[in-house]
Amino acid sequence: MPTAEPAMFQHDQPQVTNDLYSRKPFAEQLGRLLVLPPKSPGVVIGVEGPWGSGKTTVVRYIIESLKTAADGAPIVVEFNPWMLAGADALVEALLTELASGIGMNAGKKRAKKSLDAAGKILGYAGLLRHLKYLKYAPGVSLVGVAADTVGTALHEAGKLANKAGENADNAKKIVEEAEKLVSVKAGLSERKREVIKALAKLDRSIVVIVDDLDRLTPDEIKAVFRTIKAVADFPRVAYLLAYDRNVVSESLGGGPVAGGNAYIEKIVQVAYPISPAFPWQLQSHISGELASLLKRIHREPEPFESELLGRATTLTCSLCRYPRDIVRLMNRLTLSLTSTTHEVNASDVIVAEALFQRFPGIRDAVVQNPEQFTGFFWSVEEEASSTDWSMYFSNTKEERRTAWQAHLPPDNADKAVATAALKFLFPITNGTGSNSPLRSHLRISELSRLIRFFTLTSVTGVQEVADIHEMLAEPSQLGDMLNDLDYARATEMVNHMIAYIDTAKSVDCTGVVRELIRSCTEEGLHTSSTREFSRAVATLAANCIQRGGAQIFSIAVEFVNSVPLTYGLDFLVTVATRHGEIRLVDGYRIENAPMYIDDAQILSTCVASWRKRAEESILSGSVIESDNLFPNLYGLSHVGRDSRDIDAINAFRAFCLQVASGLEHFLDRARPYRELQLQTFFLYVWDADEMATLVEQSPFATEFAWYADQLRTDLVARKFVQDRCNA
Repeated sequence: MPTAEPAMFQHDQPQVTNDLYSRKPFAEQLGRLLVLPPKSPGVVIGVEGPWGSGKTTVVRYIIESLKTAADGAPIVVEFNPWMLAGADALVEALLTELASGIGMNAGKKRAKKSLDAAGKILGYAGLLRHLKYLKYAPGVSLVGVAADTVGTALHEAGKLANKAGENADNAKKIVEEAEKLVSVKAGLSERKREVIKALAKLDRSIVVIVDDLDRLTPDEIKAVFRTIKAVADFPRVAYLLAYDRNVVSESLGGGPVAGGNAYIEKIVQVAYPISPAFPWQLQSHISGELASLLKRIHREPEPFESELLGRATTLTCSLCRYPRDIVRLMNRLTLSLTSTTHEVNASDVIVAEALFQRFPGIRDAVVQNPEQFTGFFWSVEEEASSTDWSMYFSNTKEERRTAWQAHLPPDNADKAVATAALKFLFPITNGTGSNSPLRSHLRISELSRLIRFFTLTSVTGVQEVADIHEMLAEPSQLGDMLNDLDYARATEMVNHMIAYIDTAKSVDCTGVVRELIRSCTEEGLHTSSTREFSRAVATLAANCIQRGGAQIFSIAVEFVNSVPLTYGLDFLVTVATRHGEIRLVDGYRIENAPMYIDDAQILSTCVASWRKRAEESILSGSVIESDNLFPNLYGLSHVGRDSRDIDAINAFRAFCLQVASGLEHFLDRARPYRELQLQTFFLYVWDADEMATLVEQSPFATEFAWYADQLRTDLVARKFVQDRCNA
């Protein structure tokens, strides 16, 4: 593979090489209008647009056209007030730059006239006090705030010689002449008239470009506008101001935009809003930059990445409002696309970076609440306190599915753009599970891939891929390693193995599954493990069993018969079959299951084995120790081609009537869900009156009197119980 060129960030400079947004014709026409004819009064023109919309690019086009004009080229003075600080300094600097520009652009023929005009302007501004800073060498700044203040004109007028000594003497003479020129004691009005006369004799149109006005403080913005309006409003001098109207309006109006707008209109004769960056222009720009970047870093998109690239580009276009957004995005992608090669789907990287650049708060939300976007937590401790077994058993499922929407921006247009991007990145955001797209496609919606994305684009650490591949090929120590880790790190490690199993050259599938069995049956781990670790183990086992070849039957049955029941349930849901062994139910979208075992006999055997174990655990009371009553009931109700709610209801009846402490265990576990009375307390009740009697005769009679009363009198609850028993 050829060595990639050094990855370089793009500079945030005007893009004038290619007229990507068709603004050059407008700029050239405006440039021609800025060249004022003789005896014309001054004019102030505005170019308005938000930050990053391309104002400076338009200004550069205008300057280019003015400086290359064949006939009657004006004197062009560029003034960037952002380089200075303080309102008073800006007033003096603007006039000084005007004097400097006249001197620099006058040429030999107008040397004396330009010197006279420059001197008048300096005198008018009271800037002669800065002359003491003149150093006795050619080409050095006359005034501290502007280089080569009167430039060529001073040199030509003084007829400087080439020798250093003569230059010093002549420089002194020039200073003396300039001092004499402005030594007349006169008021500002008189001196302004002298400037106007000097400029008339110069007989040149002058264009003053003032960019980056919107970067100044409110006082500084007011100072520039005041100077242009009252101090430097000279005939045949055109001012071109570039600014964000909203920012300047707020500054000039002291808060309300309306007052600032009125202020602008008093000074700016005509304002031209920057032409919008149309979607097709942005998309063309983005497509070109992406193609260039991918070529530069030698990242050739895989077929599954290319399939999504067109849609990703369209979404990115909607997230980038201005040309500067694209430059900034390409700088982000210079790192992200390079570091995630063969790690994360390029289309996901592009959309994610565009989304996080536009809405940084959404990136924070994904980092802080990954379960709302992928369905899974970073930390198993978080999940233990938030969902645990209750993920199977709550009427707040819809709230979990839409929780991510709370992080969307308030503006409706922004909300629509962000929603489209999030649905691209996380196709199913239901808070209870993801659609687990093919991991070989490296999609960011898979938790381990999301971890990898943040790892490669942030300052953090993660297990090296080479180490993961080695463990998959030689898993003999995997069980011991997982048992030595805390739950969070064990879950993270298993998720990394899921993420990189498709890129491993060698996988000991049977060995990995047996090490997982050994790990999750270790007493200290499985008795208090959480849904996150269970799902991770089940998913990795399913990946390996898919690749198990001739041993697929024996290893699948061995896993289901050996692991704790919740692990087996997660495994069966993960390998949901097309043959209907798992019912299509709320909480799991079986048609989008991450993988399938197509052999109906294998699935039937595994399901039957799991159901038998689940029933035995409930009837024997061992479910109390493992604390997985509700997942087991859920599985009996939904796992299996012929599964029915009555299967779970009958098991629950035996649990409450025959198992010591069975009723107590149920009420204790259901207590936190009192607000969800109908969903939790009545779901597996076999007979409303019989259950009410049990509660009334229990040690919990007083605490749950409301429950017994509802079982006997609440018609909605009684009908719910009857309908489920008859279903």
